[in-house]
Amino acid sequence: MVASRYYETTYSQKDVARLCEIGGFVPNDLDEFREELEELAAIYRYENARFQNLPSYKAVSAELINIQKQAARLSDSLQRLGWEARRAIEKGIDADSIRMITEGIAAPEHPSLFLSLNSRTDELMGVNVDIPDLKAILGGLQNAAHAGQQELRKRPSRKIPDYGLRLWLSNIENRWTQMSPHPFSRDIDRNGEPITYAGRFCVAAFKKIEPSYSTSRIMNGIKNLKKARRKPSGKAG
Repeated sequence: MVASRYYETTYSQKDVARLCEIGGFVPNDLDEFREELEELAAIYRYENARFQNLPSYKAVSAELINIQKQAARLSDSLQRLGWEARRAIEKGIDADSIRMITEGIAAPEHPSLFLSLNSRTDELMGVNVDIPDLKAILGGLQNAAHAGQQELRKRPSRKIPDYGLRLWLSNIENRWTQMSPHPFSRDIDRNGEPITYAGRFCVAAFKKIEPSYSTSRIMNGIKNLKKARRKPSGKAG
């Protein structure tokens, strides 16, 4: 089950009946099968959305470096605080503590230097976040951003693989043996058109989700799925 925004009306009853005819099988319940196809389509949209408009390595790296710099500057400012400025912040911490007691207002639900440790109960449990705590948190943020930037992998310039299509095909293949007497195969004719029940079903069904996808792209998806699932055979010793 994914978020409601990924659901659309993809298949009519007529579409599903036609797909079953193409696939060479008859489901026990046509409406239930249509709902299942809609669920798989929604899962595809969710998975596909995760890889759309991904920011570049350069953009993500710049964001993390910026966080490091800002955290370092703020930590340095806290380190250099004069007595009066420090006292002003400490008064703010005290005021936030009182606000928690009198009004129940605290972090993380509200901007506050009092951190509630158990917001799900009526108990007044929490801690003040004082200046040393803030410096430690900023140091942790700086370290996390630095580590993330160092571990960030450069994305290949080539086209991102069809992860959404791969997942959809995988889900169909897993369901195929339960609904069809025919093997999940992908043979094509000399023009690249599918000639197996499974191949023709996948092309017809997926084009209802993504009409712009070519037959060859979908068939290549099946080939890549099968290739990924094929385990290398070990040599006998």
